[in-house]
Amino acid sequence: MTSTYETGRAKNIDNFKILISAAVQLGSIYNPVPTLIQLPSLNALLAGAENSSEILAQARRNFDEATNSRVALFEPLAKKASRIVSTMELSGIEDRTVDNAKSLLKKIRGTRTSPKSVAVASDPATPPKATISTSQLSYANQLANFALLVGQAVGLPAYSTNEPDLQPNGLNAYLADLKTAHNRVIDTENAHSQALTTRNSALYADNTGLVDVSLTVKKYVKTLNIPDNQLVKTIVSLEFRRR
Repeated sequence: MTSTYETGRAKNIDNFKILISAAVQLGSIYNPVPTLIQLPSLNALLAGAENSSEILAQARRNFDEATNSRVALFEPLAKKASRIVSTMELSGIEDRTVDNAKSLLKKIRGTRTSPKSVAVASDPATPPKATISTSQLSYANQLANFALLVGQAVGLPAYSTNEPDLQPNGLNAYLADLKTAHNRVIDTENAHSQALTTRNSALYADNTGLVDVSLTVKKYVKTLNIPDNQLVKTIVSLEFRRR
């Protein structure tokens, strides 16, 4: 469900389009001195707000896709770690080394988060950190401990198996995929944060943002000596929500 806040932001942009349309229809009557509220500036501001909103929505989709991919890739990690330990035991690795591996396995199982896919984003402004901050460290811990376990296993000459995914090449390939998936979540989260900052600036920057500029236009049209003009009434009646 789209949040009330995000609906308000979309409404701000829609109302700004109505404001510009009304200003255009006023013709030569709409002739403000401040460059900021002249029609070319209004059109440029609208374009910037729409573009930044589209970039934000795409950034959120990218983040959701990256998060879902990571969930799917990390899902078999604990089981694979258990299979590695069992393979070490079957390979006749000394008990102390196996015990160290079992300790890593316990850490992996202890930090494992319940796999939960992210729904398709309907609210691109919701900061990703609000939904994943509690699990981000867990994923990092799983990755670090699994990397230690893999390094330990593949470094043992006695470690031997006929299972391709448990052999050194298979383990290193899976580990590389885990790192790539985890890093992509981090990168897309940062990209979303930047896109959100840019979009919010376009809408809410003091004096120059869409909301403040709209209010300035409303003040200007109230100075026009055209009482009962329907276009002026339309502009004045438009609502613009702050954050």
